[in-house]
Amino acid sequence: MNTDPTTPQSAGNMALPRRSGRPIKTERKLDLVTLYKLRVSNKLSYGELARHFGVGKSTIHAALTRLNKLCPDPESVKAFEGVEATILTATKERLLASLLDEQCIQ
Repeated sequence: MNTDPTTPQSAGNMALPRRSGRPIKTERKLDLVTLYKLRVSNKLSYGELARHFGVGKSTIHAALTRLNKLCPDPESVKAFEGVEATILTATKERLLASLLDEQCIQ
């Protein structure tokens, strides 16, 4: 059996070339909710988050970039959460009133 890692290995009748470069990483799933909370609430740096999750800073940066596109201002989200029920109730009331308005129906 050939043990030289630079020569192709046989798989049946086909020769498979040796893989070069870095080994394939297994994709790690980050807990994005925890990541975002640690970044926003605890003000952790990318380096601290990377150590906490056992990934590189570039992985943290990529994840937070995607999250920041969804929620660019965490303070405005907190403010909205405080009044969300009131806003939704008022919106439902206006929607129902317009749907039941006789002049609009005809």
